[in-house]
Amino acid sequence: NQWVDPANPPSSESGQIQIVPVPSHWTDYKPSQKTPGVDAGYPERGKASFWLFLRLDPNIEKIALRLPAMDTAFVLFWNGNEVARNGYLNVELGGSRPVYYAPRTLRLNARAENTLVLHMANDVYPRPGLRDTILLGSESLIARIAEENNFFAAFLVGALALMALYHLGMYAMRREDRSPLYFSLFCILIVIRLMVTGEGQAFRFFPINWHISTALEYLTYYLAPVPFLLFLHSLYPRERIPYLSEGIYALCAAFAIVVLALPIGIYTRSLIFFQAVTALTMIYGLGIIIVAVTRNRDTARSFLVGILFLAATLINDILFSLRMIESTFLVPFGVFLFFFSQAFLLSRRFAIAFRTAETLTRELDEKVQQRTLDLEKARDRSDELLRNILPQAVATELREKGQVQPQYHAMVTVLFVDFVDFTRISERWHPNELVTELHKCFSAFDEITHRNQLEKLKTIGDSYMAAAGIPESRPDHAYLACEAALEIAAWMQAYRSRMELAHRQVWNFRIGLHSGPVTAGVIGTYKFAYDIWGDTVNTASRMERFSAPGQINISEKTYELVLDHYACEERSSVDVPGKGMMKMYSLNRRTS
Repeated sequence: NQWVDPANPPSSESGQIQIVPVPSHWTDYKPSQKTPGVDAGYPERGKASFWLFLRLDPNIEKIALRLPAMDTAFVLFWNGNEVARNGYLNVELGGSRPVYYAPRTLRLNARAENTLVLHMANDVYPRPGLRDTILLGSESLIARIAEENNFFAAFLVGALALMALYHLGMYAMRREDRSPLYFSLFCILIVIRLMVTGEGQAFRFFPINWHISTALEYLTYYLAPVPFLLFLHSLYPRERIPYLSEGIYALCAAFAIVVLALPIGIYTRSLIFFQAVTALTMIYGLGIIIVAVTRNRDTARSFLVGILFLAATLINDILFSLRMIESTFLVPFGVFLFFFSQAFLLSRRFAIAFRTAETLTRELDEKVQQRTLDLEKARDRSDELLRNILPQAVATELREKGQVQPQYHAMVTVLFVDFVDFTRISERWHPNELVTELHKCFSAFDEITHRNQLEKLKTIGDSYMAAAGIPESRPDHAYLACEAALEIAAWMQAYRSRMELAHRQVWNFRIGLHSGPVTAGVIGTYKFAYDIWGDTVNTASRMERFSAPGQINISEKTYELVLDHYACEERSSVDVPGKGMMKMYSLNRRTS
């Protein structure tokens, strides 16, 4: 419990010294033995001197020394001269504490006989002494070691920081999955811990002291199980044990409060107790992963490899920090490999999710295209059906505007076809046979009127009605109607001949034509119907009624329009109800 003269420390022959191995804590040394023990050692609070006699090659003029990070205030002397100091050393010990926590590299003048003396003082820290090894070597060797250590520490901190930012961004873009958030928080805690331990990079960039760095070191360690388990639960929710998880969260919070509320000399003693929480967390986490592997959960095997490696390095560091084994701190390597494996795991999950999304998108596009094609086909069928019911121009207007404006046509020709003795003859036929024969006739009429550009309007029983000159007016409407009437008459005569050859009785026909003005439009709400109205329609019906069987009867108005191209025979005038005496003509054939 004293400091020796740095210029003239006692020699090994004086019997005033104890040879001890370093790194170690002086609480491990037994005052009664010349070798370290594990029982009642020196007290935590006190002073100590460590010294070493070095005999070097006389040709060596320069040497380098690398001091590790220490939790104990010290002054370092080289050949009696002070070369480094960290913190405040008080003879009465009160307030003795280090200021910073970071390795340092010193360049020293060497001689054949050299003395290295380290004065240390501790007031509150429970593990005083040399925590890590002091390195001594050539300037190039020590510089290379320092550079490699700094590079690895910077690489590890930078890699984990980038992982944290990357996964925070992933969470910001897709908040339904919280696993990137928990992984990012875990990365942030480890980054902070690495910044205040090891190479102590935080002291190079931030104005912090040993008290703050120690508090951050303990807080990050005590809080790390929380995001770790949350991350684990987000990946494998069915394997978690709820009450055990909440219990670990509560313990972590309690230890964190101890760090924030109590002095450094007290909360640093809680580390040994938190090792049990760490062990419980690792066992619980391993259990979750093993169960997930047995259940063939996605990515569970890669997670197991990473957590086993991390657990091995963590156990090594716990035993090494307690000076139960001779090793070095391996957690940085374990952390790097673990986080790398987890980043790979999350990337694989997102790759799978992305591929799934691509597959679903492709399938959805295919379904949309198929549905679009089906809709187009359905629309085409609907349009075709609408065109079969209505003229194309009328159907287009109805589809686009939802209604059709009535149109007045100054001159059209209306055609009526009716079967003679239809009721009497049809009573002898089976209903199915009757409908079949009617379908044959009306289908033939449809084809003829369509070819001659007439608009079929409707069928009523055995009557068929069409008109030429609608919905678009045209000057040749009378010629088109006469041409259609002649073709219908010819088809009916051939049809009657076939039926007579089959010894089947069939009906005869009458056709009537009249030309004049009409009004055309669409009526109805649910079942649209395109129709025409006016006296012209009634007159055309009268022409059909007064036609001779098997003949085409046209009015005087229609005759005047077609007499130059069709041979017609004048018939006797007929007293038409509501019209008086009207001239009628039989349409026989086309002349030109």
